[in-house]
Amino acid sequence: MSSSALRQRYKGDSTTEILQNIGHSQHDTKDFVGSEVNEEKGQYSNPLILCFLIAFRIFDALVTRTYFNPDEYWQSVEPISLFYGAHPWHWYFTQGLPVILTSLISFIIYGVQSSMRKPHHWQHVKPLLQLICWVVTIYSLLGHKEFRFLYPLVPIFVLIAGYGFQEIYRVSDSSDSRSRATASRRYLRLSVLFFVLTNVPMAYYASVIHQSGVVEVMNYLRKEVDNGGVKDIGFLMP
Repeated sequence: MSSSALRQRYKGDSTTEILQNIGHSQHDTKDFVGSEVNEEKGQYSNPLILCFLIAFRIFDALVTRTYFNPDEYWQSVEPISLFYGAHPWHWYFTQGLPVILTSLISFIIYGVQSSMRKPHHWQHVKPLLQLICWVVTIYSLLGHKEFRFLYPLVPIFVLIAGYGFQEIYRVSDSSDSRSRATASRRYLRLSVLFFVLTNVPMAYYASVIHQSGVVEVMNYLRKEVDNGGVKDIGFLMP
């Protein structure tokens, strides 16, 4: 199908609906999340990918980890992890997620609310939320908690926030009245400006200033060694 025919067919549809319709028209056996039916064997190819990932993870655990501790994350189950600090069970909900997501929280909430009003979109967002709740709940049972344990969930949160941005754009682009369209576009511009102003300074601080002492002290010691002022250096590690 030519590009002009596609534009004529999907004119006025939202970005999400266009992607879904194009995907169904190109291959009827491919669903929205990308699972493809193997027509020769009559089964999904996803189990093969899952088996490969599990086998690769086991191989990596046996090769790169010690024999008695195949996965370093199992240390969180042992009492030794509490030596590095313990937090209450609600720490991830009250501090961990707000600190990591920052201004994305508002767009995530809007994306979830918008998808709940559309059953076809909600059936794809709901499993992501269930996965997030499962991971955060399991980690909350452990005494030792860190921000980095939640980092693998950030791409999922960004995906939901992106859907919220897309819905804001769709509302501003499909408004019937001129006044409502103007107000929606203003809200869209303010949303993007708010997102940029709240994330760029924090990204600069976290990348350049935060915990930069370990780098600066090495530069200082290097200069002292070059000048002959230091003979031996000892580091005390926990």
